[in-house]
Amino acid sequence: MSDNSYAKTPYNKALDQKEIAWMDLGVEQIRQKLKDLDLAEFSDVFFSKSGGVPAACGYVNAKNAFGGYIGKQRFFTSGERVPVMLESQMSDFSLIWNKFCQ
Repeated sequence: MSDNSYAKTPYNKALDQKEIAWMDLGVEQIRQKLKDLDLAEFSDVFFSKSGGVPAACGYVNAKNAFGGYIGKQRFFTSGERVPVMLESQMSDFSLIWNKFCQ
């Protein structure tokens, strides 16, 4: 994708606000699933519709039961009807990531 490709997509403040709200909801859903929700570190969170549904995708580094960080892992959320998915909790997480977060 060249730098000029961004000029082809006009800025839409209303749409951008919806995407940001969706990402915020996704982060909050992940926080509620973690043991120590206040110390989770999020990075590279983004909005995606590549699987045909709106989704928040990104990375989270959270603490385990012993208080140590477990390392960055991918996450996927898609609203309240779809369960929050963490890479460490699903053996086939890459299938979800590749369909909804690419």
